[in-house]
Amino acid sequence: MRRILLLFTGIAIIFSYMMAQFAVWDEVLSPEKTITVTYEDNFMPRLTPSTAVSVPMLPLEKRLSSKAAKIRVFGNDSLPDYVLECAEKVKSVWSSIIQNNVDCEIEIKFESQDCDIKTSVKHCQTSTSCCPYALYLARTQNNNVVSSDKTSSKDPSEDKYAGCITINSDVSWDSYTGDNIDSSKKNLSYGLTRAMCRIFGFGSPISLYQEPDDYRYPTSFKYHTPFDSLVVRSDKKHLRDIACYPNRSNPKLVDFITTPGVKFFVGDTIDLYQLADPPYSQSNLPFTAMKTGMMSADITLGDHVLQVDNAVIDILTKMGWSTKRRENIGIICTDSTKNSFVDPLASHSFMVVKYNYDSLSRDTVTKAEVKGGTWRLTLPLKDSRDCRTVYYKDNDGTCIIPPITDYDSYYADVNGVIEARLEYCFDINGVTFKTDPYVLNILVNPSVESVTVKGIRWISGSRYAVDLKVKTFGAEYIKMECVEEFSQTARVQTVHEYPTIECSTPSLFSEGYAWIILTAVNCLGTSDYIVEITPDATQHYPLSPEKVIGRRHESRLPENGFRSAVLSGTQHKYKIYDISGTLIWSGNDISSCQEMPAGTPVVIQYTEDGEIRTVKHIKH
Repeated sequence: MRRILLLFTGIAIIFSYMMAQFAVWDEVLSPEKTITVTYEDNFMPRLTPSTAVSVPMLPLEKRLSSKAAKIRVFGNDSLPDYVLECAEKVKSVWSSIIQNNVDCEIEIKFESQDCDIKTSVKHCQTSTSCCPYALYLARTQNNNVVSSDKTSSKDPSEDKYAGCITINSDVSWDSYTGDNIDSSKKNLSYGLTRAMCRIFGFGSPISLYQEPDDYRYPTSFKYHTPFDSLVVRSDKKHLRDIACYPNRSNPKLVDFITTPGVKFFVGDTIDLYQLADPPYSQSNLPFTAMKTGMMSADITLGDHVLQVDNAVIDILTKMGWSTKRRENIGIICTDSTKNSFVDPLASHSFMVVKYNYDSLSRDTVTKAEVKGGTWRLTLPLKDSRDCRTVYYKDNDGTCIIPPITDYDSYYADVNGVIEARLEYCFDINGVTFKTDPYVLNILVNPSVESVTVKGIRWISGSRYAVDLKVKTFGAEYIKMECVEEFSQTARVQTVHEYPTIECSTPSLFSEGYAWIILTAVNCLGTSDYIVEITPDATQHYPLSPEKVIGRRHESRLPENGFRSAVLSGTQHKYKIYDISGTLIWSGNDISSCQEMPAGTPVVIQYTEDGEIRTVKHIKH
C-alpha cells in the first residue's frame, strides 16, 4: 500500500511539474501575496517615415461579444477630460480583444513625474507562478473560485484592482487618432494602449539594477510569470529553466541574457515574436518589449495605432487569455504578386475587404460594403525624410494603381525595395476612418523572372537558332547577347517589350557551346540571366553568372576574348578547330602541332572525366 501511495504521489508531482512548466496559468489557486511591478515608457522623435492606423472602425456594440472584458477606468476629479476620453477609447479596444469575461479596474493618475507614462502592474503569487492580477481574476471569475484565505472572508475576485497608469502632466499630449494626429507630439491614446497591454501581462518583470549586467527579478518574485514561461533563446534555451531569486544576484540569469550572438523570442523562433535586441539599458529593459509592432521598444512621436497587432494578441493567447480578433477592414491585392513584391512598371488592382477572425487564425475574407472613400498611397522620398502622397479614384471599394514611372525619386533599401503604404479613407456618420495599411514592397531592381526555350530551329546541318520566351520584372528593356565558343565576337540585340518578350537568337554553330546572356535593364541597374546551349543543341539549361566562368576550369564564356593555355603531354585526345569551326588538327601529342602560324585563334577540345573541355587559345 505504501508503494502504491508513493507511486501516485510521484505521478502527481510529475504532473504538477508539467503543469507548472507548460500551463501554469490554467491552475487556479488562492494567492499567497500580491506584488507590484512598475514599467516606464518614454517617447522619442521619429527617425523614419511612418503612416497611421486609426481607431477600430466598427461601433463598440458590434465589436464586443457577451464574453468581452468588463474593464473600468477611474481616477480623481482632477483628470482632464481628454485623458478620460483617451482612456475610454483604449478601454473599448481591449474590451473587444480580451474575451475572458474578466471584470477588472484600472486607475488613471495625472501628475508630474520623470517619465512619460508609468505603469504599475499588480501580480498575485500562487504556489507555482506569479500571475498578472487581471489574468488571475479572469481565471477565478470564470471558474467561480472562492478563496481559502483564512485571513479574509472576502472573495478575492471582489478586489478588481489590476493596476495603475500614471501620465506625466508636464507633457503636451496629443489625444487624437487618425487624420487628426499631431505627429510632433506624444500620442496619449497609443501610450495608454501599451500601458494596458502591460497590465494584462505582456512583458517580463526582470529589471536591470546596475548596468551593464545586474539583471534581477523583483522582490518577492519566486516563480516565473506566464510571459516568462514563453521566452526562448535562439539556441533553444528557455528562461523558465532558470530559478527565480527575488532581488538577488543571479549569474545564470545574467548569462542567459548577455550571451553574445543570441536573440530572444516568445513561444517560438518566429520573427513576428522576436523581442527587443540587446544591449539593454534602463530605457530598453530585457523582455519588456518586442522588436517591432505595438510593443516595440522604440516608442516614437506620433504613434497612434489603436489596433493591437496580431503578434501581441497571439502572445496573450499563449499566456492563457481567451482573445478575439475583432472584425477588421483591410486591403488585398487582387492580381498575382511575387512574394508580396509588386512591379513598378505594371498596374495593380486592390480591393477593400472585411476580415473575420477567430481566436487563433484568420477565417474568411469578404468584400467590404464601403464606397465613396479615397485611396491614398504614401511613398518615401529619396533625398529627405518626407513622403509623397498620391490619391487614386475609388470604384466601389476598388482601385487600380498605374505603373510608377518615377520610382527612381523614391527611397529604396539595399535590396532595391521601396516600402509604400496604401490606405482607404472613408467616413461613417461624419467620422473619418482608415483601413489597416497595405504595404507595397515595390521591387525596383530589374530581373528576368524566367526563360522558356520554345524550340530549336535548324537552319542547316551545322547552324541553328533558338526561339525564346522571356518574362521580366521591372525591366525597361532586355539586352540579348550571344556568345559562342567558335566565334571571336558577341552579337547583341535589344528588345523593348514588356513584361513578356518573344525573341530569337541569330544562327549559332552547332559544334560548340553557346551562351545566351539576357540582361534586364532599367535606369537603376541591370541583372543577368544566362542560358547555356550544349554542342549539337542537345541540352539547354540556365546558369547563374557566378557559375559560368568556373563551370569548366579551362574555359566557359571567356571574359576577354581568348585565353592562353598551357597544354602538354599525351594523356588526352586533342582536337583543334579554327574559329569558323573547321577541324585543322587532332592527335594525342599537342606539342607536335606546328602547322598554325603565330597569332592564330583556335579552339582546343578534349575529354576529361567524361566531360568535353574546351580552351580558346591564341597560338604563340
